[in-house]
Amino acid sequence: MSRTLYARMQLAEARGQIPQGAAGRLTDAMIAETAAMAFARGYYGDRAVEQALADARQERVTLPRNSAEYEQHTLNLADQYVDGARSVVRTLVDTHTTSDFPQAFANLRQRTVRASDAPDVESAWRTWGGVRTRTVNDFRTVNGIKLTIPGDLLLRPEGSDVKYTTFGETTDGYRAGNYERAWKYTWEMHLADDIGLLTAMANEMGGAAKRTEIRVIFEAIKAGLTLKTGGTYAGAIDITKLRALRTLFGSQTFKNDDKKDEDLGLDATDIVYGIDQRDLVYTALNQITVDGTATGLANPLRGVLTPHFERMWRRIFGADYLLFDRTVNWLEVAFLEGFQGGAKFYAKVPDVDRYEDEGSFNDHSLHGKVGHALGAKIVSDTGAWLAKGS
Repeated sequence: MSRTLYARMQLAEARGQIPQGAAGRLTDAMIAETAAMAFARGYYGDRAVEQALADARQERVTLPRNSAEYEQHTLNLADQYVDGARSVVRTLVDTHTTSDFPQAFANLRQRTVRASDAPDVESAWRTWGGVRTRTVNDFRTVNGIKLTIPGDLLLRPEGSDVKYTTFGETTDGYRAGNYERAWKYTWEMHLADDIGLLTAMANEMGGAAKRTEIRVIFEAIKAGLTLKTGGTYAGAIDITKLRALRTLFGSQTFKNDDKKDEDLGLDATDIVYGIDQRDLVYTALNQITVDGTATGLANPLRGVLTPHFERMWRRIFGADYLLFDRTVNWLEVAFLEGFQGGAKFYAKVPDVDRYEDEGSFNDHSLHGKVGHALGAKIVSDTGAWLAKGS
């Protein structure tokens, strides 16, 4: 495909449709954009990308494709997401062949940040509830301060002094990590016309970036929660066990700064589990009666717990499962500024016009890189429990 594309660009150059000498650069730029598209499909999912492209085409209706306004708008968006020694997208703009992809890529990232509902993802952690996200400007430790719970306000009789309370605090921290992988589309691949191999590699790297994001979050959960392994907790999920576990979860009390025990009314509203527990959870949450008979006691879990099936869960947790109260902020995920919408794809076109300078000692490879920068930490071990399964 790459050699065919170059031949088409040479023809366009001969016809005066693109500037003279632009065929090689434009071919590399189009190849890089193809790789970026493949990455997006691997990270966001095919349906999400198709929807983003459709949205971009709809937006373009109001801006003529060849207008300076459209070209600058597309360039501004694309420069945020496709970087390199030479701007791939600027090459496309300069030759008036800008595609819909940069606009679509920007739309896709923005929609993911706002709604977190992109289909085909392997984790729905953004929709769990009780998860807050933040952005950080660098990789330094983010310090968090957790205050103790104050007592309720006190009645102040007329003419009396106000009563003061005190706050205890604990400080902890975590930091965002930088996760990257790069690869090359070599001159030999180009001669073999292996553009399909390039897109396959980019697509796989998109999937790898998605898995990395999930792994970072799951490992933070495992590190931050003490596994409940007692007799009431451990073992395969069933209605009786889940009911008892929810009762214990909801009975947690806290001593406020007046030294009084407070019941904050916690309620296990959601359950996260993997393949090992899928059938057991389905039975526990959908069975009409406790014993499965027509005359048995009504199942107290029906309609109570919201299930979240995670395909990567078993890789980190095995058969263990998670209960949490979605009204409590129990997990925090921090992204480096610019990564709130997910991983980024970077492209660097060859140092030379390889179509004209085959004998050059410079690098003839097109480089691709995927990067993500995030960290996560449990911020409330009472709002979420990790229970031992089997």
